[in-house]
Amino acid sequence: MAIEISLLNLRVVREKTGTYDIDNAAITSSGKLSEIAIKVLELDQRAEEVFCIICCDSRHRINGIFEVFRGGMAESSVYPAEIFKRALLCNSHVLFLLHNHPGGSLHPSLPDRQVTQKLVDGAKILGLKILDHMIINDEGRYISFRELGIMPE
Repeated sequence: MAIEISLLNLRVVREKTGTYDIDNAAITSSGKLSEIAIKVLELDQRAEEVFCIICCDSRHRINGIFEVFRGGMAESSVYPAEIFKRALLCNSHVLFLLHNHPGGSLHPSLPDRQVTQKLVDGAKILGLKILDHMIINDEGRYISFRELGIMPE
């Protein structure tokens, strides 16, 4: 008896490429991360909450930038599988989480902290590192979980 088996293949499809006035493609500071969040992802200009990830190699050089979730004015649902799928497809080692607060607040909410903890825990299982979670407001200001000392280890 013969059975039919599907051979599958996974690929990352480049949606667009742009040239940005950024000195170095490696993320070496919170300032660099916020620069990318504003210049590339335009998180300071979004009317709804958007959750993004920046995937990097072990030297923190960017190998993928993804807008993963989009929500309403106050929140977006974040599913770990969607985050990690993208990171693994890029052969990433390091991730940075970013989202915006279009209402202007820079205060990390309880759900912001909970999703960060959940993603850090999941990343450990997969051998990935999440180094920071940044919130950008509509004025281009930011907070960094790492700088605030609230980034889970």
